[in-house]
Formats: sequence, C-alpha cells, structure tokens
Amino acid sequence: MTSINKFDNKCTLHNDYDYRFICGDCRVPVCDYCIVSKNHHRGHSIDFVTSENSNLIFQEFKNNNFQFLIKCLDGDKELINKSKEIFDELEEEHIQNVNTVSNEFKQLHTILDIVETDTIKQLVTHYDENKETNSKISKKLENNSKNAHLITNKYKDTINNYNIQQIFKNDQNIKGNNHQHLELLKHCHQSQMLVREKNSENKNIELLNDYNKVTIENSIESVKNSIKDTFKIKLSSATYKDPKRVKLGGGEYFIYKDGCVIPNGTLYLALGPSIKNLTVGSIPATVQRIALLNGFNVQLTEGLLPNSVQWLHIGAIRKPLIKKSIPQSVSFLFLLDGFNQEINEIPQSVTQIYLGDTSFKIPQTLIKSVRVYKTPACKQDLNGFNEVLWNSNGYSQIEM
Repeated sequence: MTSINKFDNKCTLHNDYDYRFICGDCRVPVCDYCIVSKNHHRGHSIDFVTSENSNLIFQEFKNNNFQFLIKCLDGDKELINKSKEIFDELEEEHIQNVNTVSNEFKQLHTILDIVETDTIKQLVTHYDENKETNSKISKKLENNSKNAHLITNKYKDTINNYNIQQIFKNDQNIKGNNHQHLELLKHCHQSQMLVREKNSENKNIELLNDYNKVTIENSIESVKNSIKDTFKIKLSSATYKDPKRVKLGGGEYFIYKDGCVIPNGTLYLALGPSIKNLTVGSIPATVQRIALLNGFNVQLTEGLLPNSVQWLHIGAIRKPLIKKSIPQSVSFLFLLDGFNQEINEIPQSVTQIYLGDTSFKIPQTLIKSVRVYKTPACKQDLNGFNEVLWNSNGYSQIEM
C-alpha cells in the first residue's frame, strides 16, 4: 500500500526535490540539488537528518525566528496601513491634479474659442470692406463703360456730319425747341470727364488704394510651446518622515497624530498631513502655539483649535479657513510660504500678521488696524500702512 505524504517536505529553493540531509555549516535542511549546487551548499559539511540536529534547528526556530516572524507580521500590518495612508493621500492629490489640469484647459479652450471667433470676425470685417470696395469700383467702371459705349455707338459713324452751329440754329427756329444741341453738349461733357479720368493715373491708383491687404502675423508656434510648458509634472519621494517634534521659528513643536496622547504641559503643537480626524477637545486648552504644516488637509471649524492659542502658524494647507475657525484668542497670525487658501474671517484679536511668499491678500479694511510683517517675497502692496520688513528666519519650511 502506498502511503500518502500529508506533509510538505519539498525544498524551498528547488521544488522538485525533497529535503533529505542537513547542512552542518549552515544548520538548515538541504536537498540533493542543494548539495551539488555551487550557489548553495557544495563543499559544505553534510549530515543525515537526526534527532539531535533537528532539535537544534527547531529550538532556534521556536525561540528566535518564530517570535521575530510574529513581530514582522505586526510590522507588515503597520506598513500596509501606512502604505494605504500614503496612497490615499496620493490618490486624493491625483484627483486634485487631474481636476486642476482639466479645469485650466477648459478655461484655455474657452479663451481659444473667443480668440478664434474674434480673429475670424476681424478677418470677415476686412474682407467685407474689400468686397464693398470691389463693388464700388466695378459699378463705377461699368457706368463709365456704359456711357462710353452709348456715346461711341451714337457718334462713331456720324460725328463728322454734325454741325453744332446749324443744329443750334435749327433748334432755335423749330417750334417747341427740341434742344438737340444740349444733348450733344451733354455728351461732350461726359466724354470730357471720361477722358480726364482715363488719363489720370492718380485717379486710377486712388481707386485701387481703397483695398486693404490683410496678412496674419502668426505667433501660434510660440503659444503652442508655452502651452506645452503650462504644467510640468515633478516626482519626489512620497515617504513621509515621522518625527515626534519639528522646529519652527526657534520653537520645538510636538507633532500630533490621530489617536495619540498629547503630553501634559505641551505648549507648542504641530498638525501635519497625516491627520485624518480632529474633534473638539482633542487639543488641550494649555496649547499656546499651533503650526498647521504643509499638506494639512482637515477642514477646521469653530472649536477645533482651543481659545488658548495665541500664535498660529499656517503653511501650505489644503482647506480654506472658514468663519470662526481661527480662535478669538489668536494675536499673532503667520501666513507662511505656499499659503494660498481663503480666510473668511480674521479675528479682531489679531494685532500682528506675518506674510511669507503667499498669494493671500490682506483686506484693506484690516491693514490699518494691524501691524504687518512681510518678507521680500510677499507681493502685496500695503501702501506703507504699519508695514515692517521681516526676514522670516526659521520659517522657510514648515513641513514634516
């Protein structure tokens, strides 16, 4: 009767071979192929599988490797969670980037449609003007030609037979006065005008000078090239450092993470991009300074930041600051490099505002009531109101 092997004794490295020996040098089971392979155990001390060497290998597995595997599984689980967290954020950024590109190009399409329509309209207008000029010239020349044909046809065979003096005399004697001589004089005058026009080169040139030649200065290639450079995709490491503290403006800030316990007596607190949830009361009322780090992506509402906060540093966050999201206790407001969100309300408690390289514009109604410190990178013109130059030492980056 053939026994069926219920256990897996195939070599891990060579699946077609069974484990049959023990490598005494490496203290691992080996198959026939392992023994003869120069990449594995050729030349090593090879033993039969015995109770003693099996026990040595098993004890190392039980006491060391197995425990380490358990820790590895926990570490892998944590790594999977961290990987998902990073990917979720990258996915959100991807959606935002795609929407940004799509919206910008929609606007660009609209602008191009407007420019196209306007340019064609201008071309049509100039064409219509030239068309009208052509019509005027044609009508004038047709009329001149008609008159010239009328006169030449009338007199080409008989002009030498006309005696104007006799015709005049006859017209005077004929009862009713048929005025043949006046028609003759009219044709003389018409001929005179036609000949004068034909002999006047300037007159002919004037007719043609009413045309406007239309050309296009085509700079579309430079526009195409500039459009190609509208968006540049840059890659950087998505691995987030996870220090427990970050330095900012000479102060050391404790970095808050979801579910962590803020140490007693913490005065300086930093909120970074890893935070997904923030509830009222999660930040103790002892905190005096808060830094919203680059990438912070939680929508702040009333009460999330406690009224103990006096210093608020804001970097390149991703949500606008809605009404009452900034505590009434804040006196010193820092809008640092990269800040580009809306602020619906700045509390009256704010006495000093510090501006880095930010696109945010301080409302004119507020400029007169606060002192503003701005770096040379700040573009807003404050018209000299309470304005002080700020070198922003220690505030160049507020990121994890």
